[in-house]
Amino acid sequence: MNKIYFYIKKLYNDIFNPLVYDYVKSNEDLNKYYFMKYNVDDMLAHRSQRFHFDNKGIPVIPHYVDSSSGSSMHYFPIAIGQMALAYLHKYWNDQDESAKEKFINISDWFLENQTDDGYWLAYTNVDKFRVKSPWKSAMAQSRAISVLLRAHSLTGDERYLNSAKRAFDTMLDRESDISCVLSGGRFYLEYPSIKPPKVLNGFMFSIFGIIDFAHFTGDERAHKILNDCLYSLSNILKDYDTGKWTTYDLNHIEYGDRIRPCTVHYQFIHINQLKTLYYTTGHENLMETAIKWENYYKKKSNLISVYYNKFRGIVKL
Repeated sequence: MNKIYFYIKKLYNDIFNPLVYDYVKSNEDLNKYYFMKYNVDDMLAHRSQRFHFDNKGIPVIPHYVDSSSGSSMHYFPIAIGQMALAYLHKYWNDQDESAKEKFINISDWFLENQTDDGYWLAYTNVDKFRVKSPWKSAMAQSRAISVLLRAHSLTGDERYLNSAKRAFDTMLDRESDISCVLSGGRFYLEYPSIKPPKVLNGFMFSIFGIIDFAHFTGDERAHKILNDCLYSLSNILKDYDTGKWTTYDLNHIEYGDRIRPCTVHYQFIHINQLKTLYYTTGHENLMETAIKWENYYKKKSNLISVYYNKFRGIVKL
């Protein structure tokens, strides 16, 4: 019953008060801002993750309600990077030196917790995708790259750049724990698994780190990888499109699982990810798809259908 209550409450908030991120609209903005303009107040109000902090000011979050990992807090690199970027945005928006200090403090956590082979690991089970702790994630690598490159830009400290380079090296292989070949291009995996889910938002967040590495370093390998990713992305967007909404992943197509329609929050993540990719890469088909998916939201019968199907999924948990 606790799971059902949690998800129903989450769906209610998502319908009536969805969290929709602003986004970067030019490459010049990347010198200060991340692609999604996270806001500290939203983060601290638990509108994204249920953020708490350890005694060093590093964000920790509870395991997800449907995780077998238990009730303790854990260090989740993706979420830690999100809070770091929110502090960076606050610094640029308000010239808040304390926000800058918090950003650097979290950036240092990434320096101190990178593995010898260049990764940041997640120590939580994701049961719905059969992912067991500890695990690697292309999205975590990308998020860390984005944080570290901006820390280097802000301070000039070469340690941040060197760490970002090591992280980028983990993303070079076309087929690995965190990447695969898809539709003739490259696809980055948010979740590694025996049957890895092709999570769309995780793939696009991973692309952000590649764009950042190309933008801040000029590395030609990053430009080549970006082209591979955009080729794959353009070819597979239709697979996430139900004709009235988008899906979170492709497991219903690849493995015959129950379809997972996105919440409103993730529908707008998809939409605004595509828009910021259009503004930073110039690929017009991405904006065309974003507008199409935005129009799905405007038709309320689509919203009713989506949440009816999500509720059916919840009561079967």
